[in-house]
Amino acid sequence: YGYLPSEFASKLGISQTMGRISFPDYKVGCASVVAQSPYGPRTCDIPPTVIYKIRRHDLAAKAPEAAYVIDNLQISPEQVELMLKMHEGGGGNLTTEQTACEFLKQQPDVVLKAVPECITNPIQNPKIGDVVWNAAELSCQQLFCPKNQVLIYDSAAGLIRCRECKQENAGTVPSPDQMSCMPCPAGSEPDSEGAKCQACPPGRYAPEAATPQCQACPQGEYNPLRNQSRCAVCPFGAHCYGGFNGTGATSFYADEGFYLLGSDEDVTREFEAKMSTCADCWRSDAPFDALGPFECSVRSACLGNNSCLVVEGELAMDGPLCGSCTKGFQRSSPDEPC
Repeated sequence: YGYLPSEFASKLGISQTMGRISFPDYKVGCASVVAQSPYGPRTCDIPPTVIYKIRRHDLAAKAPEAAYVIDNLQISPEQVELMLKMHEGGGGNLTTEQTACEFLKQQPDVVLKAVPECITNPIQNPKIGDVVWNAAELSCQQLFCPKNQVLIYDSAAGLIRCRECKQENAGTVPSPDQMSCMPCPAGSEPDSEGAKCQACPPGRYAPEAATPQCQACPQGEYNPLRNQSRCAVCPFGAHCYGGFNGTGATSFYADEGFYLLGSDEDVTREFEAKMSTCADCWRSDAPFDALGPFECSVRSACLGNNSCLVVEGELAMDGPLCGSCTKGFQRSSPDEPC
């Protein structure tokens, strides 16, 4: 607005009877809250009017950084007056485009204040937690991905997205910095969320790195330990339950005619001690020295799974290798059952 007496209005040749010029166009009205003008006292005025910035809608796609600057550009009333003085409609000799260019030459800080640091000083190799330019959102954003995803950042296009490793690289999980996918080592698999590797449970194994899912030990094999890349052959004189319907054997049990001197816990302990020192033992069906399975001296006395002979509903033999007669039973020779 220009108020009389006004040096600026006088230069435009506005007479005292007109009283004022205004931008935007003057509208009749009074606003008592606006008591003073920059050019002296007056009694009546309309409320302050917002001057809107206008930009092309497609500028966001063609030049997103420029669209951001225009959206965030802030110009003071004094700077608006400066542009009006330059413009041919306000007494100057410049067109609209020329006025804009000349203003920015004289007031470069106006643009610099509107440009964020993520554009003026971009991080060369951004990582999770850094603030970068996101062209799709026309804003600076802190890089973040859920713990089961990795960051895909196109610095040239300013595009950010996250993806799950298991969708494109089965058997992999995000690296610690979430910037790439890394394979789970042999003997492990991605957890249910795909966020980290977890050891294969007993009875299952992962033969190589980047195995999408631990596999059940095949029929005739077993594995009582976690985090294994293979299963062992079931010992001679024993059977291993598993290898079908997705189940895997974690131990072995005596066949008919054989007896096992130990529990599942004993098998696990002896297995770990033996396999840690004997690489070839994984494919050997030799019995364990302390556990067996051992062949029973009276084969018919050992019914399998360490069960001993029952006669007419009563236990006839028991003890290690089912080698003893129970009370009320006897035998004529060591080679015969009770």
